[in-house]
Amino acid sequence: MYSIDMSRMILPRRPEEAGLDPEILAPFHYTLQGKGKKVREVLVDCFQVWMDVPLEVVLAVKYVAEVLHTASLIVDDIEDNTEIRRGDPAAHVVFGTPLAMNAANCAYFLAVDKIASLGKLEAVQSFIHECKLLHLGQGLDIYWREKNMCPSMEEYRRMVSHSMVSLVAQSLLCY
Repeated sequence: MYSIDMSRMILPRRPEEAGLDPEILAPFHYTLQGKGKKVREVLVDCFQVWMDVPLEVVLAVKYVAEVLHTASLIVDDIEDNTEIRRGDPAAHVVFGTPLAMNAANCAYFLAVDKIASLGKLEAVQSFIHECKLLHLGQGLDIYWREKNMCPSMEEYRRMVSHSMVSLVAQSLLCY
């Protein structure tokens, strides 16, 4: 199908023109270059075949899924005190927690900007809704861990249902 070079899409050609310094997103790029399997890209290709989504939308959804996933890895590593990500030091270990958090948060807004560039308010609203659910699910996971609680099977299923797959599917369903 259609592959994308994320390293070329994340930052504008002249980051300073967009108000972005490459150093600010360094933790994001560091994590993006990790040894991931790129499963989200394959999932989007599957949805594209089933739903016949326009190429512009497919590329945007791949971009958004990868940006959001990478940013969420950075945040998750900080929240879980993880020092190793895919065999390498986690971004916050290399760059410090404040810069890593800032890069992840900035990436979330780059994803929103990409969805907004498609010109469909419904897609932006869906994206924001799914992002809230992703964070609520992560919050439940942290809460249960910090309180040393074991969720019921129903609570756990609800938490897991708010996943990246849900975000990708919802993004494509808007088209």
